[in-house]
Amino acid sequence: MPRSTSWIALLASIMALACGTGTTHGSPSASSGAESRAPLSEAQSVDVLTTINRGEIDLARLVDARATSASAHEMAQMMITQHTEAQSEIAVWSHDASVTPAQNDVSSELARQVAAVRADLRAASDASVGHTYLVSQVSMHRDALALIDHRMIPGAHDPAFREPLARVRAAVSAHMAHAQHMLDDAR
Repeated sequence: MPRSTSWIALLASIMALACGTGTTHGSPSASSGAESRAPLSEAQSVDVLTTINRGEIDLARLVDARATSASAHEMAQMMITQHTEAQSEIAVWSHDASVTPAQNDVSSELARQVAAVRADLRAASDASVGHTYLVSQVSMHRDALALIDHRMIPGAHDPAFREPLARVRAAVSAHMAHAQHMLDDAR
């Protein structure tokens, strides 16, 4: 798939997951209808957050090794540090609450999407990988906010999980704004 259409497909599929439209990459998702709009359980949310954190760290390491722009390096380092911290917090809560992450369609689709972004970053030149990364960060964090708001928060019943989830949401919003600011400054 050409790079420009892969970004469109990526955005469409993340929004489909977040909003429950029942489609991913233009085809029906594994769960459609009311089930696709259902809140994620805490165990499913832990798996989704783990997938997001690992994906962000993986992409950031790739960019940090290749990017030529200082802003991309700064964003990558911030993503490595903060997503590692977020993963530790979620792991502690999960352990303390005896919640085992539950694999689900959302986390599986997110893993596929990270693989698509990774391929786009690998295909980008060293000079353009930073811009490509920052664009992906704005999109991925915007879509993660929708997923948190529409699927995770409604399914979070344990107040001890709602607290770290609220901190994650605030961090995701800050990451999106930071990446957008860096893109705006580069123009």
